[in-house]
Amino acid sequence: MFSTPKKALSKFRASPYFSPLRLFGFCGGSTERASSFRRIIPSEPSYRPLPRPNPRKKCYPPGDPRRRPSQRLCAKPLRQQRSVRARSYHNLSKAGPCNAAQPNAQPNPQPPVVLAPAFDFDAIAQKVRRVAVHAAPHLTPEDKIFMTQLEKLNINHNMAEVLNGLETQRASAERAQRMAPVLEAERKARNAPYQDMRKVEDKFIIDYYNDRAKEKQDKEAVLARMAQAQKDMLEMEARINAERAESIRIQYEALFAECERDRQEREKRRAQERRRWAKEREANIQLAEENHRRVLAAQKARRERAEAEAARLLAERQAAEAQARAEEEARKKAELEAQRAREELERQAHEARIREEEANRRAALEVQAREEEARRYAEEMARMQQQVEAHQAREPRLWRDVSMQDVWSGSGPSASDVSMAEEVPAPTPTPPPAQPTDADRWNLYEWKWDALKGDVGGLLVFSQLPWPVLHDVYTIHDLTPERFSEFLFNPQRPGYEPKTKKERVKNELLRFHPDKYDGKILGKVHVEEHALVKEAVGRVTRFLTTARS
Repeated sequence: MFSTPKKALSKFRASPYFSPLRLFGFCGGSTERASSFRRIIPSEPSYRPLPRPNPRKKCYPPGDPRRRPSQRLCAKPLRQQRSVRARSYHNLSKAGPCNAAQPNAQPNPQPPVVLAPAFDFDAIAQKVRRVAVHAAPHLTPEDKIFMTQLEKLNINHNMAEVLNGLETQRASAERAQRMAPVLEAERKARNAPYQDMRKVEDKFIIDYYNDRAKEKQDKEAVLARMAQAQKDMLEMEARINAERAESIRIQYEALFAECERDRQEREKRRAQERRRWAKEREANIQLAEENHRRVLAAQKARRERAEAEAARLLAERQAAEAQARAEEEARKKAELEAQRAREELERQAHEARIREEEANRRAALEVQAREEEARRYAEEMARMQQQVEAHQAREPRLWRDVSMQDVWSGSGPSASDVSMAEEVPAPTPTPPPAQPTDADRWNLYEWKWDALKGDVGGLLVFSQLPWPVLHDVYTIHDLTPERFSEFLFNPQRPGYEPKTKKERVKNELLRFHPDKYDGKILGKVHVEEHALVKEAVGRVTRFLTTARS
């Protein structure tokens, strides 16, 4: 009939029970202005809402003893119950005693048709305009648009029929609301005969589930008895295992006690062996000390003979010098020779003192070494004696001097030599032994390096190591650059005649390299002399490095 903008329609969502005319107080209902929008709404609408329709689903009264479908055990009993209930309902609907109690179905009474009163549309339009004039200041733009559209509304006389239809629907709704209690009472009267049947069904269902619960309880009792039997069996197995473990523990304790007794017996035997070894070691140490005392006595005798010989030589030289003083040139020459002789004697005396100190220190180190190797003393002495005899046979002149033997072996003459020296009377003074030549020194130097490649049979001292000098070495001060040059660069050195100076230095550097020397040679030296040996090796290495550059 009319068109309204969507924006205006969104503000007014009409209820199906209200027409647009009721918004303005149509049908004589009183109106009032509500809210801040001042819209005109009916305070008591003439049309009542329709009653709530009855649900199609069958609703049982409260307190229904049947379980909900979610609580039932399975679908098969549910289908059986439904089929039984359906058959009972169909049987009740047939002719029978129960069917006589049902009232005859009567048609619902139809309300009388109430004609709508005649309406004066012009009067209604004027009334709407008057109300709109008063409400105009309070209308929003959307309300104004809506009112403008209402003015354009074209109402024809067929509207009366529409209003009559609305009145008819309102009367039907009111009648349905009034008849709802009556219909509910009639429904209860009709369903009264079914209550007994429902009680029977409920009792059947309750008995059914009670039987199921009893069966479940019986099964649980059987399971409980089985669990108790299994528990008893496990307890019996645990008891048997405990007894078995106890027997094993007793056997283990007996075995442990037996092992402990065996261990104590072994400890006793080991203690006896240690005491026996200690006694043997003490005897060996005493023997070594006795041999050492003999060696010291022999060395002292040699020193005394050497000093007497030196005094005799000094007297002879002094006599010769007194005879040569007649001539000036002879006197000067004699004085120079005497001076050299005195210096040589002083040097020999100094070297003798150094040898004595070195011998004492070496003797102390040898005692310590023999204490560590008492059980192998006899074997080592025999092997060392064989080496000395072999070298004496090869180089007889080199080993005639006893001091040169001490340089390498560090042990002095053997015990048999000392005993023989004590038995044989002291011989008459003889001239001093010949000093080893340079060739002997070079050969001894090479032989010591060859011997160091194998087992030397004990720990060495500083003076026993090979040093590149043509003199006996007792202290670090005996190693000087002049003596190094005299030893290394001598053209008469055997085996090095065709080699250049650079090749000789390279060969010695390979021997005295600090890392190589510490790894292969230093372990064969007494610990007390490690620092002295390292200092001497450093002095030799510095000389060789300077000579190579």
